[in-house]
Amino acid sequence: MIVELGKASEIVREIARLARESPFHSYLLHSAVYDPRSVAWLHVSRDGRIEGYALLCKRLRGLHAHFWGSLPEDVLRGLANHLRGHPSVILHVHSSELEDRVARLAKSLFRTVIDDELVELAVDRASLSPITVASTCIRALDPFSGSDAAAFAALEKERGVELSIDAARDELLEQLCFGAFVNGELASIACSLARTRYAWIVEDVFTRDRYRGMGLGSAVLHKLARAGVEAGALVAAAVRASCPARRMYRRLGFREIGSRKVFIGSI
Repeated sequence: MIVELGKASEIVREIARLARESPFHSYLLHSAVYDPRSVAWLHVSRDGRIEGYALLCKRLRGLHAHFWGSLPEDVLRGLANHLRGHPSVILHVHSSELEDRVARLAKSLFRTVIDDELVELAVDRASLSPITVASTCIRALDPFSGSDAAAFAALEKERGVELSIDAARDELLEQLCFGAFVNGELASIACSLARTRYAWIVEDVFTRDRYRGMGLGSAVLHKLARAGVEAGALVAAAVRASCPARRMYRRLGFREIGSRKVFIGSI
């Protein structure tokens, strides 16, 4: 499909308007501008303004679909064609009026569907709390470092994801990951893929079991959040409503700004 340059820039400006209104529209802005090959998205617009969209994103640990605004059935059916055949997908519903329809869509595509709720959190420069960290090496992982790529691949293997060194390097080129190293081993990470001038979305915070209880998750999350707010962005995250990690975010100054329903579908 060929899109005229003028029309393409108009669409990007309209997506940027949405991203200014809510940090989680930065998924769409980042995908449209920086990662178009790994996504599919359909939108509904009137008089040049986007009224709703469905976005499909490929991530390291699976497929995510985001639904927002006013969406007719043909848009939902269009995205369903992209979802068929995938073993598992997480469907995020950002508008409450879409919950029942997305639930029906999930049940029509997958044998097993689990529903859950995510709490949306955000922090800015003024509200980010200071933190005292023990003498642990915390730094951004370097995608051009073979040892960092190997450390990232080893950590992901422990989580059940097999990555070659080249694939790990590609992931680090796309994401910004801060890591905490203990005795030379990558013990904890906090990563952000969707980063725009308006918001950075925290995609992943993980600490190896043997290093939990040392405050490393808070330390790497704080490092990532500080980088985001110093860049002038709001830093946002979404965590399960029942997840104890919400306390970690609150200690760092994150505040609740909303919630959304998710449906986890698997064949």
